[in-house]
Amino acid sequence: MIFLTEYANMSNTIADILTSLEKAISTEIVSAKERADNAELALSSLRDGLVKLVGPIANDDQKAEVGKVEPTKSRSAKPSSSELIHYLDENWKSASELRETLGEAGIWPAEGTVYNWFRRLAIEHSTRIESTSKPERWRLITPMSEPRKRKRLPVSRKSQSTKSAAQTSRLITAVMKRPPSKNVINDNQFASDITPMIAGPGFELHQGDCLEVMRKLPSCSVDMVFTSPPYNLGSSSGGGLTTGRNSLWPNSALAKGYASYDDARDPEEYVEWQRNVLSECWRLLRDDGAIFYNHKPRVQKGVLQTPLDLNPDLPVRQIIIWNRNQGFNFNRSFFLPCHEWVVVFAKPAFRLRAGGCAAKDVWTFGPERHNPHPAPFPIELPRRAIENTNARVILDPFAGSGTTGLAALECGRQFVGIDLDAGYLETAAARINDNLTQQAA
Repeated sequence: MIFLTEYANMSNTIADILTSLEKAISTEIVSAKERADNAELALSSLRDGLVKLVGPIANDDQKAEVGKVEPTKSRSAKPSSSELIHYLDENWKSASELRETLGEAGIWPAEGTVYNWFRRLAIEHSTRIESTSKPERWRLITPMSEPRKRKRLPVSRKSQSTKSAAQTSRLITAVMKRPPSKNVINDNQFASDITPMIAGPGFELHQGDCLEVMRKLPSCSVDMVFTSPPYNLGSSSGGGLTTGRNSLWPNSALAKGYASYDDARDPEEYVEWQRNVLSECWRLLRDDGAIFYNHKPRVQKGVLQTPLDLNPDLPVRQIIIWNRNQGFNFNRSFFLPCHEWVVVFAKPAFRLRAGGCAAKDVWTFGPERHNPHPAPFPIELPRRAIENTNARVILDPFAGSGTTGLAALECGRQFVGIDLDAGYLETAAARINDNLTQQAA
């Protein structure tokens, strides 16, 4: 009985509180309305005062009739493709110039947004729009426009001696006549206006300086870059491998450098070169792409140098360790180095395939032993990266003997390879031809 009495008292107290709260809210609403009415009266008085000083104020219809003023578009408003094409003509225009033109129409996007708009536009309307890089510009293709001149890429004399012209011709013919592999995607996911040295079902091989070739390729045209550049071993100090007569290992395949490259740049020049290469690779990536960059940390004159020193401010997603699990070392100054890095530079939308996240970040593969290239890596290395992504077109700007291309084709993807040395590309084509022969058997 006492409990029921207390419960009834408590209910009455809550009811009183709710009633008081309701009255307070009603009072506040009335007060707010009064303040709003007073503010409206004050604004009306201010308007009347301004009219007496400067004359009548035109209404919206009068403004439109006299000044033809159009509503200002917001900073983020994106014009349609047809509207963007309207801002181009037969003259080259940069992103900053196009931004100024857009600004005259009341559209003020960030300059980076302008780059993205016109890069995609050039890809979607490749028959109407021509693009170039360094600096990146765009223009309309008209009957009066001069055709783009193609520079003939140099061929190393050392490379020419590796195979006769007849052998190379027969090799190219054999590769191009191959039917597409059942594993390789049949629709062409890569389009460019430069002619490769060798092309076949699902792949292209371009000979020349990788920066010059990449600058001719369209932006946002590949899904993944997997590459391992020269390590600049010719300028190594301390216990590292050096090239030429001072090499610690004169019989090493790399003691004389590569066939068309000595791998001995000035260290500062090498850093700038690699940063430019990575920047071009980044430009070529689609919005959900990634770069897998195989390099190694080294100690030079007591200072640790890592592949991150070569990064041109790209976002790092992850560092994968390639454990070679073996090697050789005759210098008692340090333990046997047997690992390298694979740095993943990824765009925000890059994701692994379903189940790919189960792969560990330490990959243990032994080095490649049966390859004439002086610095090969095992096919398992690029295959691990490719098979765990949805990338369709794979680029390797330092293609060498074509190991990345073999991995891409085995995973059913398309491949674009670039190398300075024609002889290496001939080797790559021969390996791909052998691989296609095995698949057809």
